[in-house]
Amino acid sequence: MSAAQATQDGDGPWDEARCIAALATLEKLQDQLDELRLVVPNLVAPFTSPQDSPQAVSSDFRRTAIALQKSQQVFDRTWKSEAVQDILAHATQSVKADPDLTKGASVQRYGWIDVAEKHQRPAKSKEKRSRGKGSDAEDKFDASAIMPAVNAFKESHPNFKVDVEEGRMITIMFKVSSMVLKFQVTCNVDPGNHATFMAQAK
Repeated sequence: MSAAQATQDGDGPWDEARCIAALATLEKLQDQLDELRLVVPNLVAPFTSPQDSPQAVSSDFRRTAIALQKSQQVFDRTWKSEAVQDILAHATQSVKADPDLTKGASVQRYGWIDVAEKHQRPAKSKEKRSRGKGSDAEDKFDASAIMPAVNAFKESHPNFKVDVEEGRMITIMFKVSSMVLKFQVTCNVDPGNHATFMAQAK
């Protein structure tokens, strides 16, 4: 069972794959919570950085407030999701069965999203080979999936400003305190309609 399948199968056994998927889900939740910790600094940032006019301050504050509200809504949806509630229910039952949590101290806090993705790749590779495709196909990113991926990123990071030019040039901007960071991702599509990406800081 892949980590992705384990996440979707709420009634499946709590085997290694499902535990890894659960840890990845909690890591994503932690990332969203970390973003919410910056609510106050981000909210006051428009008043602490130079602005051209009071109207610019008001506009910047309004955009920031809306983005932060969306971040809160994303966190609320994730927290109330069936996947997270299943994890919390299982954790409660597990503690009742064995209150000794000393082994949990050795479990790393981050990196489970990457581990879950690595567990998912062999399943994808096997499925594609069974359809007569080469094993290298899993490393290809179909160009038609670019915009859905961008939209999913924008939904999970509503306080980021994401602009897309002709589906090939993606600009990502976000604030860290009073500093604005900007990245540009260039999408190159080959004749087989497979995309590769190059990212650079601006």
